[in-house]
Amino acid sequence: MIETVVAVAVISAAVVGPFALATRGIASASLSKNRLVAANLAQEGIELVRAVRDNNVLCDSLDGAVDGSWEWDRDPDGSGQFRNRNKIGVAWDRRTTISCSGSTVVSPLLDANSCEDSNLRLDPATGLYGYDLGDPETAFQRCVDIDQPGGPEDGINPTEMMDVTVAVTWNERGVARTVELTERMYNWR
Repeated sequence: MIETVVAVAVISAAVVGPFALATRGIASASLSKNRLVAANLAQEGIELVRAVRDNNVLCDSLDGAVDGSWEWDRDPDGSGQFRNRNKIGVAWDRRTTISCSGSTVVSPLLDANSCEDSNLRLDPATGLYGYDLGDPETAFQRCVDIDQPGGPEDGINPTEMMDVTVAVTWNERGVARTVELTERMYNWR
């Protein structure tokens, strides 16, 4: 009887160890995949804000670069500057057209209503993340904060730069996860 109990204990230990290792490996792979997706979504958010800035510089150039004709930090919807705005949603499928000197430029739209209210969705045909309600919802939310750094006391002209911070959040196995990237953008013209 004792030999049977020892044999069952040895077999159980031999089965439970690899099973626990496999379970932990699957969980680690899932976390790594989601962190990689979140990091890329955060970088994409920064690139979309950079596209807005670059489109503004393009429009200024098309307007003849007349001083004050087209500000580098102009909101694509024409409502003013996009510096000092928080909780903005940006995605490839939310864009607007800007008319500048007879030319049309397509620019990402900085949407204040999509950041914390809805998760990003994945277009199965293209593999791109956006907010199209016809696409399946993902676990990821992306929020962009645009702040004006420094001041004269720091020797910095704050009207010539902005700090763009993109946070991508998701829940994994009941734990809130976040990947955050920050980049300082300048009026480079």
